[in-house]
Amino acid sequence: MADKHTPSEEAIERVLKGRSSRDLAIAYLRASRRAQVSESAFDILHSVVEANEAMRNGDNDGVIAGLNKARMAVRTSKQAREDAK
Repeated sequence: MADKHTPSEEAIERVLKGRSSRDLAIAYLRASRRAQVSESAFDILHSVVEANEAMRNGDNDGVIAGLNKARMAVRTSKQAREDAK
């Protein structure tokens, strides 16, 4: 993940207190999946916005390119989710 936030030692201790390694692994994997889904959704939305802008400007090739990018982003997202199972 690209986030450079470093939590305080107190926050880390609070999370670790009373949790097993398994619980932490599950929480990490769930958070990773949520981050991946969010990133994919952003990529898809960005491509659709590009297609919309192209449509508003009368750029048919740009519309097709934007929608193709969105379709590829959806495929990539689906494949990544399947690979993670």
